[in-house]
This record gives sequence, structure tokens and C-alpha cells, in this order.
Amino acid sequence: MIASFLECCETLSNNGVVAIHTETVYGLAANALSEGAVRKIYELKGRPKQNPLIVHIFSSQDASKIAHTTSIFYKLSERFWPGPLSFVLPARENIPLLTRAGLPTVALRSPQSKVFRKTLESTGLFLAAPSANPSNRISPTNADHVIDGFKDNCPQILDGGDCHVGIESTVLDLTTNNPTILRPGPVGKAALENHLGIKVNSMPSEDLFLKKSPGMTSLHYAPLTPTFIFKDFKSLASRMIERNQVVLLPFKSFESKILRKEKVFSFADSNSLLEVSRKLYSKLHFVDKMKASSILTCLFPENDQLAVAINDRLRRTGKLICE
Repeated sequence: MIASFLECCETLSNNGVVAIHTETVYGLAANALSEGAVRKIYELKGRPKQNPLIVHIFSSQDASKIAHTTSIFYKLSERFWPGPLSFVLPARENIPLLTRAGLPTVALRSPQSKVFRKTLESTGLFLAAPSANPSNRISPTNADHVIDGFKDNCPQILDGGDCHVGIESTVLDLTTNNPTILRPGPVGKAALENHLGIKVNSMPSEDLFLKKSPGMTSLHYAPLTPTFIFKDFKSLASRMIERNQVVLLPFKSFESKILRKEKVFSFADSNSLLEVSRKLYSKLHFVDKMKASSILTCLFPENDQLAVAINDRLRRTGKLICE
């Protein structure tokens, strides 16, 4: 369960697996250059082998050791690293095929979390680290979520408290003519375009592109409780809500707008999308424990790039209701 920093570093150096705090979500980390270590990640998560892993490195100076870098990569990493932005680049041969799911590309990120950065610096390793939860379940944003997810199979945890970003990184493909967002996240399209001065393509739908990025299966962040996502608040508010259903609204200010008062919760007390992002998975974990017959929630208006990322995660929690 919770282990000391030295214990976790020793485990990683011996090709073991450790759950580590990042600013996005807790990651299930292991030596990215060891096929045996990476296999342990897939086995513990029950993760499909065709789902690639993001490799975490200390800085952009490490990138050329495992990937073929570009001028755009260095321009963006100088601005957004360390932070919640991952780059897909052509892989060098020293990255095991298992780490990159048999692809000729590899995804790289330099995390902002002080705990994770200290681990990278102390071990000298490149660490593959998907979210520290059973595959397709709610991502963990604190150590308790990791323990609840794995139970008796829980690995050592390097606890760094709550994750202050709360959703997974933006994944940007730099192997195409124009940079292409494969997975929306905290770093939005507008911020990337403003810094580069060129067009950045939005997330494509082709399977070829989606395979390059983790977190893109149709059901990926799902509670155990059946979850239904309405296209907007109006659609949800007009729904006849059954007694044993639980409702999760965008903001606390919305609670007065529906007749139902019991088992009604919100993602954020304020009308801040940053608060929603930070608490998204934590609130899903909370209502999932209530053992309701189902969870009802709705998408956010997409007038902000962060709302696009939040909606992407919500769509993958259950069934979208388009009435």
C-alpha cells in the first residue's frame, strides 16, 4: 500500500510496479525500457496489449534518447513542460514494442508533480505510467482511489496527495503534417495554436489515429454503477428520476433548478471548469460507492477547451442519451 520514497525507488529499479502521484491522475509506473516491467503494468491493470503507454521523462533533453524529435516538439515542450501535455513521436528501437503497443511511435510526457519528478531524477529511469486503476474504470486522483481499485492486488503507492489537475494529459500527434490532438486534455487547441502560430487539427475519428493514444476506447472511465449521460442539463432536468437513481450535476448552482432534492450532487461548488476537472473523477468515485441503480449526469456546453476535455471523459463513462 503506502510506501516510502526509497522503497518505491528500489521497487522501480528492480523492475517492479509502483502507483505514483502526478498532477493529472495517479500513474501505475514501471521501467519503460524493460519489457518484463511493462508486462506487469498490463497484467495488473488487465489492460489490452494494443493500448499504448505514455512514457514519462524528466525533461525534453531526454526525449531524443527514445524518440525522433522535431523542432515543433522542442518549441511546445519549452512552453508546456513540465505539465499535462503528451507528444506522440516516431520511436527509437530501444523502446520495447510492448510499451508502444507494437506501433512505430511512442508518447512522451514530462510530469509536473514534484513527487514524480523526484522519482525520475533519483532512479534515472524512463517510466511508463498509465492511470493506476483496473482497465476501463474510473481514474484515481488520490491514494484511496488506487487502494479501492486494486484491493488485495494493490501495489506500493507513492502518495503525493490529491491531483490538482484531475484529468489525463492532452495527447498531441507530431508525426503528421499538422499537429493533431488525439486526446483532448488540460492544454487546449487554442493555446497550442497561439504558441505555434499554425493550425492544430482537432481529434480525428479514424482508428489508425486513435490507436496511437491511450484512453480512447468508447468505455474507458466507467463507474461500476450503470451511467447515463444526457446531451445537456435541460434534457436531464426534464427526466423523471427514479428514487434509487443518483444525479450528478455540472455545478452546485444547478441543484435548485430540478425538483429532485435527494441523492443530487454536483461536480463543483463554483461555476469553475478548473474545479470540475480537479474533482471529476473524485465525484464519480463518490457516487459510485452509493450503490444506486444508476447514475444520471450531463455534458457541459463546449464553449471552453477544458469543457471539451471534460465531456470527452464523461462520454466514456457510460451510455450517451441523445433525447
